[in-house]
Amino acid sequence: MSSDSSSLNILAVTTDANLKSVDLTNCDREPIHIPNLIQPHGVLLAICADTYKILQVSLNTQKMLGVDPQRLLNQPLTELLGEKQVTAIEQGLAGDFDYVNPLPIKLGGNNQSTLHFDGIVHRNGTIIILELEPNLQTEKANFDDFYRLVKRPINRIQRANSLTELCDAIAQEIKSITGFDRVMVYHFDDSGAGTVIAEAAEGHLEPFLNLRYPATDIPLLLPWLETQFNEEVVYETTHLVEVYPNAASYTKVASGLLALLISRVEKTLIIWFRPEVLQTIDWGGNPHKAVEIKEDGTLRMSPRKSFAKWQETVMDRSLPWLACELEAALELRSSIVGIVLRKADELAQVNKELSRSNVELDAFAYIASHDLKEPLRGIYNYASFLIEDYGEILGEDGADKLNTLMRLTHRMEDLINSLLHYSRLGRSQLQLRPIDLNNLIAGVLDVIKASARDTQVEFNIPRPLPTINCDRTQVNELFTNLISNGIKYNQQVEKVIEIGYLDATDPVALEKIGSYPDHAQLKTIFYVRDNGIGIREKHLESIFRIFKRLHGQNKYGGGTGAGLTIAQKIVERHGGEIWVKSIYQEGSTFYFTLQ
Repeated sequence: MSSDSSSLNILAVTTDANLKSVDLTNCDREPIHIPNLIQPHGVLLAICADTYKILQVSLNTQKMLGVDPQRLLNQPLTELLGEKQVTAIEQGLAGDFDYVNPLPIKLGGNNQSTLHFDGIVHRNGTIIILELEPNLQTEKANFDDFYRLVKRPINRIQRANSLTELCDAIAQEIKSITGFDRVMVYHFDDSGAGTVIAEAAEGHLEPFLNLRYPATDIPLLLPWLETQFNEEVVYETTHLVEVYPNAASYTKVASGLLALLISRVEKTLIIWFRPEVLQTIDWGGNPHKAVEIKEDGTLRMSPRKSFAKWQETVMDRSLPWLACELEAALELRSSIVGIVLRKADELAQVNKELSRSNVELDAFAYIASHDLKEPLRGIYNYASFLIEDYGEILGEDGADKLNTLMRLTHRMEDLINSLLHYSRLGRSQLQLRPIDLNNLIAGVLDVIKASARDTQVEFNIPRPLPTINCDRTQVNELFTNLISNGIKYNQQVEKVIEIGYLDATDPVALEKIGSYPDHAQLKTIFYVRDNGIGIREKHLESIFRIFKRLHGQNKYGGGTGAGLTIAQKIVERHGGEIWVKSIYQEGSTFYFTLQ
């Protein structure tokens, strides 16, 4: 077999993965280290190591080099680069890779403009791989240029006020530095699934922000990596596959790894990867023959008998991580931790001030509500006296105006009472104890049935309710408000109220757990469902505002509009949350947690 045909066969094995064998059951083992596409900012050439003929090229050579790709196939590399540059590549392959790459490559000249490239060259068997990336920097970089390059992203990161802003800044700056079409930041959960929490991409690309990918779509070494840190916060290796065999499929992009531990509790890390760099080492004899096995099976150390040149091709290794790089990683961690601590201190101060303001606001609401009631009663009483003593003088029109004034003062008193009750909720101490919700709901329904004897209502409780740790009085009021609203805002002849809780596999429960941060356990989700008038979607965000009514004051039996606000306050005081899903004219379901 000729050297050319041998190279072609090897190339076919290297680049043509049997993609037919990849399906939904084994896509996590898909050989993504064997790409059939490259990033468009560079050119890739595959060259026969024996003849230096070009065997394969990427399709973008016309755009990047000004040469049609078909014209380059099977041509000597010297036709493209010239004898001098090809000789430099030959010498580079026989030299120390630490000092070879990148090679300065020039194309053009004479009547053509000169194109400058950075050449990365390495060898795989009898194939030479040459990567060319445009080098637009024709002058030597100086310290001022480097300082400006670093200063802007560091300043932007330091100004970030939240994790979202921080991740957005990192994605944007990395895209700016690398020129990649897309840069994404993932957040991984315990199952290995990843969510894109930040993205910087070209405008024509489909956005992936907030999309969630299962662990089978993302080669994940995070669980293993978490076990590699003891007291240290930096872990590095140039031979990842040796310590983590599952990385065997990704050596082309991840033979070397540098990991920086930011938080052990939140399992936050920054990870850098380095690709494989093939190296040829000339040994003085075979270094692996220092141990001999004797006839009786015992091992015997023996010196090498030959010190003749013995070559070894080292694979699955990256370039070493330099001491300055490890030091820079530690400095980055110190900066991030410093920013986080400063933000935490600022947040603690804001929370302290907010807590003080809330206490003062509750006290003000209580005092104001209490003090307003006395003059309001005086207005009501004087209006009543005027009607009784001067009704004939005032006439029918005057009496109507005074009756209106009395109704308004009565409504004002109801609003003040609601505000007073709301402020008391924030001031009273919770009396937490185990409460059987079945007994509690039975008492609530007895009271509601007694006050709504003329109303046809069907109450459904699909299964027994659990016992929870809560304040009985406040949770009693919570269920009373929600059930009463389901009856009040209902025009059905047969009104139906359902009270229950969700299983962990319920779609609503799965949706809610997906919104929780890592390690948060799913709380029991209770619900009160009705077949009433429902709520328009545009009002779903505002219904919990105090005194917010969606209907006229006298429609559906009136009311102050404080019931749902009080319900929300009770839930939040128990460390839970409340939300609603509703279909207009079909009914509403109020979901809430209490623990």
